[in-house]
Amino acid sequence: MRIFKILTPLLVILGSVFLAKYRLSTGPKAKMKPLVKKLSIVEIMTLKKTSYSVTIKASGIVRACTQTNLVAEVSGRITKISDTFLEGNYFKKNQILLNIDNANYN
Repeated sequence: MRIFKILTPLLVILGSVFLAKYRLSTGPKAKMKPLVKKLSIVEIMTLKKTSYSVTIKASGIVRACTQTNLVAEVSGRITKISDTFLEGNYFKKNQILLNIDNANYN
């Protein structure tokens, strides 16, 4: 009884292998079709140099890459504003941007 439990699966596997080999060797063979070259249709144009303007419609918010806040260390009345003291403008180190009335500091 025990030998049947071992031999039965082995016989099924061996029979399946032989049946598969037989089917593959006796089955129909694929026929080779002749290779047909297909020519692609190409349109040839001579290029001409012209100017072309592109219009892009977009919306968004423009922000500065770096931002800073100027804070006065003293309080007082502003007597003069430099011409370079404008939003988004550049200025140099130690450049005077504002003059404050010094009446309170004499």
